[in-house]
Amino acid sequence: MSAKVFIRNSIAKEIQSFDKSEKKLISDSLDMLESLGQLGFPIFRKSNIWKFRIENLRVIYKKTSNRFYVLKIIKGFDPLFFK
Repeated sequence: MSAKVFIRNSIAKEIQSFDKSEKKLISDSLDMLESLGQLGFPIFRKSNIWKFRIENLRVIYKKTSNRFYVLKIIKGFDPLFFK
């Protein structure tokens, strides 16, 4: 059984405000996350919260045994968040 990606409605609405190329990047990366089972790095050691970057977008997600929950998609770069 492969893992599934779940996105909250508020994040889905936020994605709708992105331009077409950014939507395609997010869609492709979430498909890759489902197929590979992991992308990026944990935010903290021994944490189930992970992050990865796609060009100028950052995706924060929580990893469980068979699900990925997208917690936040950040457009641009926030140096305080990614220190």
